[in-house]
Amino acid sequence: QELRAVKFFGEYATVGRKIYRTYDPNGSHGCEPFEIDPRRFTRFVVLDPGTQHCGTLFCAIDSQEKHVYIYDGFDIRGADATQWAAEVAKRQNGTKFEAIIIDQRMGRQHPPGSPDNVAEQYYQALVDIDQEPRTKGLLGGFWPGSDDVRAREEALLGLMAIRGTGAHAGTAKLQVMRGALPKLDQQIKRAMMSLKDGTKRVKLEEDLLVCLEYLAASNPYFKEPVDAAPLRPQFDVYDDFMKKNAKRQRKPRQSFGSAVEVG
Repeated sequence: QELRAVKFFGEYATVGRKIYRTYDPNGSHGCEPFEIDPRRFTRFVVLDPGTQHCGTLFCAIDSQEKHVYIYDGFDIRGADATQWAAEVAKRQNGTKFEAIIIDQRMGRQHPPGSPDNVAEQYYQALVDIDQEPRTKGLLGGFWPGSDDVRAREEALLGLMAIRGTGAHAGTAKLQVMRGALPKLDQQIKRAMMSLKDGTKRVKLEEDLLVCLEYLAASNPYFKEPVDAAPLRPQFDVYDDFMKKNAKRQRKPRQSFGSAVEVG
């Protein structure tokens, strides 16, 4: 389709409109998969919530801050906060994530009939299973992701740049584990500016790419990890709830000046 558009309709080739045309997942921006030890890396989570797509990326920073490793992620269709929190908890691995970044525009939205915004609902879902991050941000518990698209693009291009000097010369800071996120690779390669309006991006599916841009703009850092609360089985949580509810019903309540035994 691109070749036909160029040859027969006189449109410019998309190569010149691609934003991240230097991205090479099989070369300078990719690394062989390895296990991320949560005791040796600082890990961040980036969330782009939505009813159609709920994109989430997982990032790890080594102690020397040599690389930003993208090692895992998922995209849930039709997800809610509870489902998302359960997926994050599976990846907690006994050590707290340092912080979680969220799309601030979506995070501030209030679903119909709810007093809490989207960020507050998603963060509460983590609290309910004792899986909240180490650092609590200002947007319902999350760090707000930058809504400056051009600044995010520049930040990500900076992570992709091959360093020419210093201890890490000849390498890019961004390292995506090969084969871990083919959807992310595709979204990075397809991102391009509009032919009709060179200041806007072509509207394509980009939930994971946006997460990566939020991460780049947040300038992630290394910090000594701390242990997290173990993931509790769902039946244990329910059992605790029933016990507390039974105790609450047995407590005497004051009614019109007299103690009344209830339950």
